[in-house]
Amino acid sequence: KRFTAAWAWAEALHHAVMRPISACEGPEVRLAKVRRLQLLLRSRLCVARRGRWYNELAKELLRTKGPMAALHAAAEGLVEGMQPTGDIAIDMSVVSVDLTAESLSQESQAMDGMDQAKQHEVLPLLPLDARWDLARRCRTLAGRSAAVGGHSSKTWQRQLRECPVAQARAATSGDNGQWLPALVMRLIAEEASARQPHVQVVHAAQLGVPQCREPGTSRRRLFDGFDLQQLTVEELALRHYLGAGGLTCGMHCEGSLPRDLFG
Repeated sequence: KRFTAAWAWAEALHHAVMRPISACEGPEVRLAKVRRLQLLLRSRLCVARRGRWYNELAKELLRTKGPMAALHAAAEGLVEGMQPTGDIAIDMSVVSVDLTAESLSQESQAMDGMDQAKQHEVLPLLPLDARWDLARRCRTLAGRSAAVGGHSSKTWQRQLRECPVAQARAATSGDNGQWLPALVMRLIAEEASARQPHVQVVHAAQLGVPQCREPGTSRRRLFDGFDLQQLTVEELALRHYLGAGGLTCGMHCEGSLPRDLFG
């Protein structure tokens, strides 16, 4: 699909729809963005971008239609690939896109002529980091939905159990939708475990001897290396990483290089 006309239109629409909306633009701009995101998700093109589309759709639905609609969209993305999308009852009736009149005609014809078997093709699971993001978003939106309904935020699991995607599977599993909040909690715990930082404690005494500062001075603490070289704390850390740390080069840059390269 990557080099078809439909894929090219989807790629162009992706870059247009992911543009941030300024505060001075009216609500109709956000509603148009919602329709375009729904169209992209229905197109089943650019599969690698679907996680971003679901997250963006949930954010815009929260601003335009409230936490319940946003929760339904986030939950749909979370379970994508676990069951056929034809079993998921999500309202995506409005799919028009107003980039150009020609594009509207081509997209409408493509959607109308799409093969029925292709519509029921199971999409792959979203990337794990996208599912982690959606799980956290589901947890937050479920709590907000409960608060809007006058319930305690602790009843967030009930909001997930009542989602269309949860009830679609509950009809066959008989667990009353309990599987969805369990999935959300498992993914949140999995993310917390995977992203726990590895902290290595370096004892300065193993690398050098702290100098005694004179009373009343605000000078930075320096260290005397065992080779009698005077070292700052950054130079002391670099000495460790170039030795026992197993690295061959390094510099102290306060994170400026990664920020410049990756933003």
